[in-house]
Amino acid sequence: MPQPMTIGRVALEDGTSVAGFLAEPVAFEGAPDISAHGGWMAYLRRDQSAE
Repeated sequence: MPQPMTIGRVALEDGTSVAGFLAEPVAFEGAPDISAHGGWMAYLRRDQSAE
């Protein structure tokens, strides 16, 4: 897998953990914080509705 991607354990709200895709922090430098949108899919929908 190319850097900065990796696979690691992700903790879920119910306390379980699963394998998931992760990225090194350097991948997020300068990226917008989309947390308020509830995830990347909601963020993409927001961008489409703004057109």
